[in-house]
Amino acid sequence: MMEFSVLDKTPYKEDQMQYLDDLLGKIVFPWHTFSQENVEIVQHDGNWKISSLLIDGNCYMTNSAPDLLDHRKIFEEAEGDILLTGYGLGLGVILADLNQKVNTITVVENNKTIIDVICPMVDSVCSRIKANVLYLDANTWIPEKVYDFAFIDHDYQRADSERYMPFCKKLVSWWDERQELEKLWR
Repeated sequence: MMEFSVLDKTPYKEDQMQYLDDLLGKIVFPWHTFSQENVEIVQHDGNWKISSLLIDGNCYMTNSAPDLLDHRKIFEEAEGDILLTGYGLGLGVILADLNQKVNTITVVENNKTIIDVICPMVDSVCSRIKANVLYLDANTWIPEKVYDFAFIDHDYQRADSERYMPFCKKLVSWWDERQELEKLWR
C-alpha cells in the first residue's frame, strides 16, 4: 500500500488508503513545472510526485491525497454527461476519463493560461474522452442543457452551487466534500 506519511500526518482511514492505492496505480501524472503570467505548477518530492497549481502565489489545487479524496465521487459516482467548474490541474478530468460510466465532460474555466498550458498536459493522458473546455466565468455562465452529474470546484468563496441545481441531476460541491473529509480527521 502507498505510504503517505512522508507527505502529512493525516489519519487516513483504511478504505481511503485502499482507494488512493488503487487510484494511484491507474493515474499517469502529466504535470510538469512551468510558470507563465500569474499561473505556475510547482513539484514537491516524496515517495510520489506532488504537483501544486499556484495562481497569484496561492495554492488552488494539488494532486495530493486530500485532493484525490475530495474528487472521489467523480471517479466512483459520476455518470453520463458531466459538468466540472474550474479546471485546476485537471484532476477531475482525469478521474472522469477513468470512470467508464462517464460519456462526456464539459469544464467551465475562466483562466486562459490554464486552458492553454494545463489542458494539453491532461489531454496527453486521457484515453477515452477529451474535455470540452469552455472559456467562461462559472459564476455567470448558464448551462444550455441538463447534466447527469456536476462537480462544482471553482473559487469556493464565490461559487454558488445551488444555482446549478436546475441544470444537474446530481450535484456535488468540492467545498462540501472537503468539509466532510476533514470531519473524519478531526
